[in-house]
Amino acid sequence: MACRLPIFRGAGGGCRHRPGCLGREVLAWPNGASSSLAGNFPDPEQLLAEPGSWIGEGGGGRAAVVHSTRMGSHEIGTSFMPNQRAQLTEWAEQALPEPVVRVPDLKRGRGKGIGAPGNRRPKPRTDEAKKTELLRETQARRANLAAQARIAGSAPQHSGPPLVDVRLLWQSPEVRKEAVAQFAHALGLDGDGGASAAAITDRHFDEARPGAPVVLEWQTEELILRLRCLPLADGLGDRLVPDPAVKSKGAAISTAIVERRRALDSWLRADGADPGRPELALVEIAHRSTFRPSLSDPRFTIRLGCADAGVLTQFVVTPSTDRQIDNADSIGHRTHSSWLDGLRQLGVRVLPQHTLGDDLPDGLQYAAVWMVKRRKDGPTRLPKHLPVAVLATPLPHATGQAAVRGWDDAAGEWVPYPRFLLGLVKQAEIDPEACAEPDPQNGGPQSSVPRVTGKQWRTNLAQQRKETAAFLQRVLHSLRGQPTALITHAQNCRLHWPWLQDGRIERDLIRTGHAPAGRLDDELRLVRVRGCGGREAAQWWGLAEPGKPHGQPAGFWAQTIPSQGRASSGDRVFYSTTERPGTHAVSPALDRLATRVNAAGNLTSQAGTSAWNPTLLEIAVLGCHTDDDPGAPALGKPDEAEALALAVHQLRQAPDYAAALSLPLPLHLAGLAQAYVLPMLVQSDEASTGATAGPTAEQEQASTTDNDSDPDLMDAAGLTTEPEGGDDEG
Repeated sequence: MACRLPIFRGAGGGCRHRPGCLGREVLAWPNGASSSLAGNFPDPEQLLAEPGSWIGEGGGGRAAVVHSTRMGSHEIGTSFMPNQRAQLTEWAEQALPEPVVRVPDLKRGRGKGIGAPGNRRPKPRTDEAKKTELLRETQARRANLAAQARIAGSAPQHSGPPLVDVRLLWQSPEVRKEAVAQFAHALGLDGDGGASAAAITDRHFDEARPGAPVVLEWQTEELILRLRCLPLADGLGDRLVPDPAVKSKGAAISTAIVERRRALDSWLRADGADPGRPELALVEIAHRSTFRPSLSDPRFTIRLGCADAGVLTQFVVTPSTDRQIDNADSIGHRTHSSWLDGLRQLGVRVLPQHTLGDDLPDGLQYAAVWMVKRRKDGPTRLPKHLPVAVLATPLPHATGQAAVRGWDDAAGEWVPYPRFLLGLVKQAEIDPEACAEPDPQNGGPQSSVPRVTGKQWRTNLAQQRKETAAFLQRVLHSLRGQPTALITHAQNCRLHWPWLQDGRIERDLIRTGHAPAGRLDDELRLVRVRGCGGREAAQWWGLAEPGKPHGQPAGFWAQTIPSQGRASSGDRVFYSTTERPGTHAVSPALDRLATRVNAAGNLTSQAGTSAWNPTLLEIAVLGCHTDDDPGAPALGKPDEAEALALAVHQLRQAPDYAAALSLPLPLHLAGLAQAYVLPMLVQSDEASTGATAGPTAEQEQASTTDNDSDPDLMDAAGLTTEPEGGDDEG
């Protein structure tokens, strides 16, 4: 409410806003009753029946009913399109005092058009062109999978093409049939894998057991593929059931997790799974809404058990016609997408190729660092901080193929991406004695069941920063000898790497710990990106000619100097926007506030159409070797900051994704690795249970996610995505 009269007896005048709660025909104020209110108070029925008489300009108090997203959906779309957003900005600009001005408009930087990579995803228009492109895409995917199998050394030793085993753990016949079909479709495989020749029926699938699965096999020029199909039986995919004999609720769920984890490990090993030979499994699981409370969701327990057996997991949800789920019609699309995401976990990625030629060093590889910060309300109810790093090295003579590796901090080396993901499960384990609350009697660790608390984890920030500094030093040392661009994320990294904050960074230097900032290694370049988290990155629109609506431009942008009107050669901050996704095919001139006349001459309203605006990704080249670098002559051609920034912009446009990524591909891969950082207490040989995080009632109501989307966009349960209180903005 906006009140222009004293609303409380004895209060002063003036206009003020105050929230109220409208429910069951009673308007209640947080700190008072309706009897303490003075003046003409809105009647609830009138406010709902005639809202127009209370909103907007007018005499007396003003009131409006605000919709909350928790109240359900409504017919009004979200956001404004660029043209109206520009009009609102121009209107707000009039209120700025004279010394304050809006930042200058951005100008297109280096590159043509949207700044696409050299292997940009094609857009065929005719049916024949689409068929040709599909054949090329699937053949490239098979070749990439064969290359990754050789790099990982996971394929059994034999002459001829590499052999790749993949598992399908199904629960419903619909998913099983669709998963087999979409597996063949995703890799361009002909035939049914020998099912017809072997006279395999539904009964064979139903009776398959570990050690005796239904095996479908395809042989191609690039590799041999075997799909091992097993029903996820024996309750392994059912909800977790805490042991009623265990009094502590946290200990009971911990017991259930450990038991299910061990059962899955034994079950997969009985089918030949080998931790030394990473494989992929597509696992069918029920929709998360069917697991109540959320602690009973077995998704993360399944991932842990499969990882113990050396099996990577990608989930697909069981189809349902339930009104709250209603996903039966999308089973084909969802299964196909799940297979593609699973293959990406095996390292099957298409690296965007830059178009900078000799302006970038030959053989430039890309490294990325990501800080995984699990909170106490995470999937395993244990807090954990773990830095991870990913390295993408282009393969020679293979367009778009790259060796994707992750840093194994225990071994001190870069390992293939699948092995890196599985290793994170072990690295995320917590020593219960190191993180337990002290015994109030003697000051030592409690002799009873240890409980890892979020308070203890937060107060250990200084130690976490020391561990992060040591981690960064080991990673940087391993990158010496080959040209590397290290990509970091401002919002994600600055809490544990404070030097990345705006007020602390120093041009062309680097600092990882307490030592003063030093010069970059000869082969290292440092880039920091800033995403949309915390609304730190703005939304942008294209500047149209007078009289025409502003658009949604994709491309690479540079800042301008008002006095010169051109990009400064010494500038290090650039911006990136990508093309509008196909799911938002709306006009930039969309009007959310009033009706308009469309191209057919009819009056139409677009209030129900959701808008889309490109988000600026800030790319800051913090360190490179330019003309004024004393070591630049020895390195050959000096670096161009704009060329490095453009290459990072092109890394967002991975050809194997239908839409552009919110982050550069290496940083995207590092962020997705957090799905395997599932903290658990180290289990002793004598007891498999007894240590727990002790979830609260509020934590039990929290939802969990699978973290397979863009890390810059998701708000995953148990992940600290925003800076902690007191963190400097940077």
